[in-house]
Amino acid sequence: MSAHDQQLPGLLAQWRELTERESEAIRMGQWAEVHRHQREKQDLQLAISQSSPAARSAPQLRSAVSELMTLERQNAELLGERLSQARRRRDESEQSCRNLRRMRQSYGSVAQSNWHSYS
Repeated sequence: MSAHDQQLPGLLAQWRELTERESEAIRMGQWAEVHRHQREKQDLQLAISQSSPAARSAPQLRSAVSELMTLERQNAELLGERLSQARRRRDESEQSCRNLRRMRQSYGSVAQSNWHSYS
């Protein structure tokens, strides 16, 4: 077993911790933190890929990997929900802008009074 293989359980534990932090950052809308955690997980992915295929598929790690996959799926769903909410808010804002433009066009076409030029 290589040194990379021996580090694998610890690397998976780090991944889990980062994924949990990422979940919280998504809930809080802290997008810079989400991005930072994703970059850190990319670095971990490189370290994990240096372990042997046999070590990565070891039976004792399957439950940890399965749990990580579940957490990642939950994060993806949470991101999808946040994206849907943001799209709804954007659509509502765009509708408000269209309504304001229509109101401005309706009321803006009234002739201006000349009260300001009396003498």
